[in-house]
Amino acid sequence: MCMDEFTARLKKADDLAELHQRVGFTLWQLQTLEEVAAQYFVLSTQATNGMGKMAGNALLSKARKSTFGGTIAKMAKSGVLDEKLHSKLLEILDQRNWLVHRSLNDSYYALQDYGALLKLVTRIENIAREAMVLMKNIASLAEVFVKDRGISSMEIDRMTKELLDEWATSDAY
Repeated sequence: MCMDEFTARLKKADDLAELHQRVGFTLWQLQTLEEVAAQYFVLSTQATNGMGKMAGNALLSKARKSTFGGTIAKMAKSGVLDEKLHSKLLEILDQRNWLVHRSLNDSYYALQDYGALLKLVTRIENIAREAMVLMKNIASLAEVFVKDRGISSMEIDRMTKELLDEWATSDAY
């Protein structure tokens, strides 16, 4: 093997590693979005005042078993999503399904063609960015929801700090 061929193989290996890193990050972003959606669904449609942590966690555990598409459909049916957010969630669901089920077959040539690789990486990065935007949108809805029920910003901040401290010192998740 000549040096040029060796260098080309190293470049492809580096490109593949970079691609896998971006795919992995994007999948985790999507999983986090799915979790945020499940939490908002439970909060806005099933949780009741005074139900307690154990009952809330049981509802959340059940909601987590739903597919992302199922959670979106349930939220839309219950009226907790406006049409714009519902549409954006359906778009990201389609992108998520492409990434999970079809991206390899659709993009097998990306390591042979640098332009195709750039296009693929851009698409994957856009999915991750949109997932983050949607997480923030849903978090804002959740904040409005709890404030409308009399929970102050100070109380939200206190409970958030308490939960983060718990996570930092245990296997709370």
